[in-house]
Amino acid sequence: MAMSEYRFLNPYNFVRFMGKARPENDVLGNCPPPPHDRYTGLTGRISCKATAVTPLFVSDSHDVKGKEENAHKTYRFFKVDGHPAIPASSLRGMVRSVFEAVTNSCLAVFDDRTLSYRPPRGKRQLYKHSIGELLPFPREQYVSCREYDKLCPACRVFGWVKDKAESEDDRETLTAYASRVRFSYGEYTEGSAKVLDATTLAVLSSPKPTTSAFYLLKNDKPNATVHYDTSGARLRGRKLYHHHGKQLSGQEYMRPSNIKDRHNRTIEGALGAGAVFTFEVDFENLAPKELGALLYTLELEDGLFHRLGYAKPLGFGSIQVTVESLQVLDWESRLSSVDLTAGWENELTGAKRAEYKEEFHRAMREHYGTDYENNVLVDLRGLLGEPPEIPIHYPRPGEQPDPEGRNYEWFVGNKARIRDRQRKEPKLPAPCALPLAADESEENSLPLIDRSGRRPARGR
Repeated sequence: MAMSEYRFLNPYNFVRFMGKARPENDVLGNCPPPPHDRYTGLTGRISCKATAVTPLFVSDSHDVKGKEENAHKTYRFFKVDGHPAIPASSLRGMVRSVFEAVTNSCLAVFDDRTLSYRPPRGKRQLYKHSIGELLPFPREQYVSCREYDKLCPACRVFGWVKDKAESEDDRETLTAYASRVRFSYGEYTEGSAKVLDATTLAVLSSPKPTTSAFYLLKNDKPNATVHYDTSGARLRGRKLYHHHGKQLSGQEYMRPSNIKDRHNRTIEGALGAGAVFTFEVDFENLAPKELGALLYTLELEDGLFHRLGYAKPLGFGSIQVTVESLQVLDWESRLSSVDLTAGWENELTGAKRAEYKEEFHRAMREHYGTDYENNVLVDLRGLLGEPPEIPIHYPRPGEQPDPEGRNYEWFVGNKARIRDRQRKEPKLPAPCALPLAADESEENSLPLIDRSGRRPARGR
């Protein structure tokens, strides 16, 4: 690396929202889902291969060593009949998260709890707006779907359940819709992967939304001093973890000195790069544009990789999915024969699959204009493609990982820089905000900051 100053990328960034609302009465907007009691669209099966590009670990939550409170926990790889496997729910969640982003769907997991609180000093006062209403993004556009007749693309394809509190108050309306896609579990076919030795991982951080310079934009641009009550503040988008690629480093994912405590985890049976799994996706009643969205979401683009499993911030879990075959059921052949395999001979070529994907992309461009390409797709490419040739890790004060995981000192120092900006003659460098995923580079990245707000000496 030619630069003299040590710089790094944050493990996560965001795929920005599209500025325009979803269209009404459109399969890529808000509309009622198709019925399940008859076949009205495309039904078939997608056979896929998933290849690990970086080490992969999918934990078995039922076989955990160290379940006692405050104990160091050890997890093993999920298995079926003694062989490594990927649960169908994990594959489904991996695909749905990208599907939601590329179709401008709702935020299916929406937590409306209090962000932080302190005891009030004065008497109780009733405010005009709830906390959720003050959230700096178009709430009605992205909050999880509430009405059966106005479901977003992801809820119609992957299924929907109305919020429990709302559904208990209304027993007359429809409160759920079954998924039109079913994932099999990922079956291990070995490949060139090796089973890694038991690894004690570095400390994984938990989300801290109060770090507003990382979670918010001001007037659609990164800003180090933005807060949730700042005019022009807006949530950045949907959180995804960087593909580490060639930047994957054992220094970053292994705990220094192999320290084991309640703050970190040990994993057993992780698979190295080259592990291959196969799985199938059965779909029914999909419109051509929905099938195109599903195909694009599964395969992505050349050089882009899904993120799956445990320790994604540390570089684990980059997966390349390829569609091996696509069969669309011919109902006339199926219903005119007693042969259970009849109608499944209709395998679509790669060119036909490309047509479905292009129909989806064209529809998104027509409605959302440049937002689709310049916000969503470029951010996806920045996050899921090969990153710049600089380290990827959480902000910290030194080049070497701290055995105790004291990364918070970087944020203490950045806040010191923010306070320093209020002086007539600031003495510290400018505070830092997380760059846009599309703009990250060796130059447009993050520096080391110690707790005083200064740059530490090289090699620390």
